[in-house]
Amino acid sequence: MRRSVVAVVGLLMLISGFSLFGTGSPPIQESGPATAVFTSVYNLPADPFGHEWDTGDGQQNYTEGWGGDVITVWADVDLDPTTNLYIKYDYCNHMACYDGEPGGQDDFDFRNASFVLGWQMNHVGGTLYNYTLLGDWMLGYPTYPASTYSGIHIGYTVYAKNATDGSVVVGELYHDMYPYWPASSINVTSSASKTVLSPGENFWVNGSSNYWHRLNWDGNPPARDCPLTVSVNPTYNGTTDAYGNFSMMIPAPMTPGFYDVNTTVTNSTPNRNAPCISTGIPIEVQGGAPGLSINDVHTTPKHPFGHDWNTLQGGDEITLYADVSSSVGIMFVNISYGYANRWMCYWGEPGPPIMEGYPMTPENGTLYSYQMAGDWAAGLTTYEASYSTFSYVMYNLWVVETNGNKTRYPAASDFYIYPAWPPTQINATSQASKTILSPGETFWVNGTSNYWNSTSYPGNYSELIPVANSDVTISINPEYNGTTDENGDYSVEVTAPMIPGNYTVNTTVSNSTPNRNVTCVSNEINIAVVSPYTPHAPIRINSNADFDAAHGVVNWATGNGTQGNPWIIEGWDINGTGYGYCLYIGNTTEHFEIKYCNLHWPTGFFYVQYYDNANIYLHNVKNGLIRNNSCWAGKTFWSHGIYSESSDLVIVNNNILEYNRHGLYLIFSDNHTIDDNTIRFNDNIGIILDHSCNNLVHNNLVSENKDSFEYGTGLGIMDWANNNTISNNTITNNGLSMDDLGYGIYCGGFSCWDNSIINNTIANHDFGIQLYEWNNTLIYHNNFTNNEVQAFDNGFNFWDNGYPSGGNYWSDYNGTDNFSGPGQNQTGSDGIGDTPYTNIQGGSGAQDNYPLMEPWGIPGSSPFELSLSLGWNLISLPLVQSNESIMAVLQSISGNWDYIQAYNPLSTDPWKSYSIHRPASMNELQYLDHTMGFWINITSANVSLTVQGSVPNSTSINLYAGWNLVGYPTLVSDTVANALWGTGADIVMVCDTSEPYNIREIGPNYLMKPGEGYWVHVPFDTVWVVDW
Repeated sequence: MRRSVVAVVGLLMLISGFSLFGTGSPPIQESGPATAVFTSVYNLPADPFGHEWDTGDGQQNYTEGWGGDVITVWADVDLDPTTNLYIKYDYCNHMACYDGEPGGQDDFDFRNASFVLGWQMNHVGGTLYNYTLLGDWMLGYPTYPASTYSGIHIGYTVYAKNATDGSVVVGELYHDMYPYWPASSINVTSSASKTVLSPGENFWVNGSSNYWHRLNWDGNPPARDCPLTVSVNPTYNGTTDAYGNFSMMIPAPMTPGFYDVNTTVTNSTPNRNAPCISTGIPIEVQGGAPGLSINDVHTTPKHPFGHDWNTLQGGDEITLYADVSSSVGIMFVNISYGYANRWMCYWGEPGPPIMEGYPMTPENGTLYSYQMAGDWAAGLTTYEASYSTFSYVMYNLWVVETNGNKTRYPAASDFYIYPAWPPTQINATSQASKTILSPGETFWVNGTSNYWNSTSYPGNYSELIPVANSDVTISINPEYNGTTDENGDYSVEVTAPMIPGNYTVNTTVSNSTPNRNVTCVSNEINIAVVSPYTPHAPIRINSNADFDAAHGVVNWATGNGTQGNPWIIEGWDINGTGYGYCLYIGNTTEHFEIKYCNLHWPTGFFYVQYYDNANIYLHNVKNGLIRNNSCWAGKTFWSHGIYSESSDLVIVNNNILEYNRHGLYLIFSDNHTIDDNTIRFNDNIGIILDHSCNNLVHNNLVSENKDSFEYGTGLGIMDWANNNTISNNTITNNGLSMDDLGYGIYCGGFSCWDNSIINNTIANHDFGIQLYEWNNTLIYHNNFTNNEVQAFDNGFNFWDNGYPSGGNYWSDYNGTDNFSGPGQNQTGSDGIGDTPYTNIQGGSGAQDNYPLMEPWGIPGSSPFELSLSLGWNLISLPLVQSNESIMAVLQSISGNWDYIQAYNPLSTDPWKSYSIHRPASMNELQYLDHTMGFWINITSANVSLTVQGSVPNSTSINLYAGWNLVGYPTLVSDTVANALWGTGADIVMVCDTSEPYNIREIGPNYLMKPGEGYWVHVPFDTVWVVDW
């Protein structure tokens, strides 16, 4: 029951405990910062000016500076508590160097980082530190007189030193800084994007500015962040950027004529308010109607290919498009064009020259087009590959408006197109994001491609034409496909082979367009797939006596086969090619455990008892635990991830069973617990229970099991399979490869009684569930979503759990919820449909008497959504998940995260993690529940996690003395003092990425919120009950 008031003593304990308990900090993430992680080191002002860095009174006074700038060095650095930040600096002129402050040591060697202790920097707050440099303190040695020597400078090094072990991390090693004598002038260099313009036409004035002194040899610092004025009747204002550059768009004057564009950069800061020296830019404004707009002039294809520009020889036709509009109207738009090679130019078409061109064809709206003719000069092949780099097409437009105004575009030049002779080959240059990988690890092949001709000269534009929007194939068993972008670049995600070894990655870029369908030449990429496992020959154990070192038992000297000390087979990579199995255990009763093994390719003996192409084959065994293994067979015609025959009391937990014929096959096997497994991409059936009873199939992800020639199935149960419980599984998208047809759950055969199918999600199948000649099966609290046939039943079974528990959620149920009660005849809704769901095929009259109005797991509420930031987030799940496997919980953000960490204070190695870059069976963290807080690294921006589940009525979380990383399992926000009352908690911390280690302490009035994770410190073991 939720407490109604907060005990005063509890509140006082929290308030005082937050500052008085000597509890230290919570454990740092394994992937957290090192001793010192520098983000930036810089000085302000970036370009200092001054006289002699002395007040001018001849006294040792370093606080003012005689009109010069005071220089402050800043550092943004993440330090651990045992590390301090220092700066060591000196002044140099053309004669010698001096320590930055009196009392320093002259023998300090910056450049070789031979450290003596410098001056400790000030901690401003958070990760920010600073230090203000002193002026010249050496009397009689003015460090910064204006002179012609370039060696006058300040040098500084910023470094962190660990007080415990003396280790040093350098953030900036001897940064040279050149203060400047007050500037004589500001130099401004400008250019215009166009110099011949129409009235009112926009153009850009671009340029840069810097400070200059006639005696300065040390470079020209930029006139950064200064006011900018561009004068061209009228005046336009702007600002230089941090590099002294500027770019301003301004309109040309409306009156035709010649103008000078003058640019002025000013600065009112002392020692910087120097005259501006700028050169004017001459522009011409030609006559034309106000409001004339010529936009988006382009050719199609953008990069043409051809032979002689003769249409009879398969060359490309070039079409020009122009978007032209005018406020007074367009009379016509003409194109004037010609061909040029290294000898001469030709008009674009036969006949006398037409200075104002050929009429373009009006298209839709303001669009005009013109198709250029091919080479018409007989015997004068304009574009042979061997001519020169100067073969091109040149063109310009003439626009005549209805008022008679005539405009040439461009005003004083031409556009140029550089057609390429048909290429000899496509060059593709690739690289891999990683070259040393684990089996099944994903990586990226990135590269660029362009067309190339063997006779192209080095300067020929055709050499750089990109292979745009073309197919990319990456060959590495199997192939992966992608597409180049408009620049010929590509980036394709690839999965490393599962078998360790050295591989060659080949890239092919292809284009089926005529004159582009040439051979692709690509560099090869060599990668190494390194297994985290130890290779081992297939293992065959036929009795308890075989649990020894020769049969892969790693604890053969210390184990004894009891429940508390089972035989362990761990860490092996086993290739079963030619053996028909990877690991066989038969006729045993002693306890054993198979874990963290990579088992693959069990080929050679299909349909043969005791082999059967199974990665793991169990025959007549008891007391087995199979967990955290990867089992795959490349979809061999008849193969199994795990095959259990005539066995009892076996647990199959947290395995990856993929690319087999069947993921898991139980036959004549009872009392198995099959939970938290990922069973995907198998070629026929994910899980089969055949003649098997009293088994629990719980919390598994069963998805994408598809058959290429017959129906694929997620879960199949058949023939004398009784008293099995199927619960909390996610069963989706299983079916036929060609059109996604198949079964979510298929239950058929003889004498199948008293099974339970509860709390499962069954979605996107031809048949959601089929009960064929089954009886007395209880089916409730399942979500049947988007199955073509939701359910089939020709036996006698129960499709609900009575009132008020209810039945199942059906996505095609169209009933209403206006009433309640067992007979649905009482006023008020209750989350249950008022009429039964009757769309269950099979002819038995089966119906769900109490269909749910919303998917099970979120009664009366919407799915919980949590916005996540790019990078690390500390979060939790406020709802109880029906499937707690990581992939099921995070399916809404699949592909947008790569790493998770959780913390178990009872473990000798408390950090547990899951990385998508490791084989799944090597990840210690496999599930996420509503009691846990966990760190997750998000790899994309604007990501939202959506989770569905049931709202917990009450949750108990064990808190152990010290630090605990916990969730907040409720949808109701509450203050820290109220929520943690009675637990003795003395420090609570929450995620804050602006703070060191991404966390900060919060007070008793902080409002704890659903979706957040928390570090909670308690002085003694206790239990936190969340019941609100």
